[in-house]
Amino acid sequence: MNCTAFGLMSAIPLLLLHARLTTTTGNIVNSLEMAAVKAVNTISTFSKRQFERSPILTSVNTVGADHVQTMA
Repeated sequence: MNCTAFGLMSAIPLLLLHARLTTTTGNIVNSLEMAAVKAVNTISTFSKRQFERSPILTSVNTVGADHVQTMA
């Protein structure tokens, strides 16, 4: 009977500690995922703006749109 009592006295606090650590770990992982998504979105927006501002690529796109070939 003593073994059961001492087992429960150690198991219940450790179970609560495990639940707390699992919750904290989940929160940390979620915050890291959000930071990664924000970083990817920022990089994507920056590269899109650089692509739109590039004079070389803009002139190539306008030249290609002047003549259209049709297939008969």
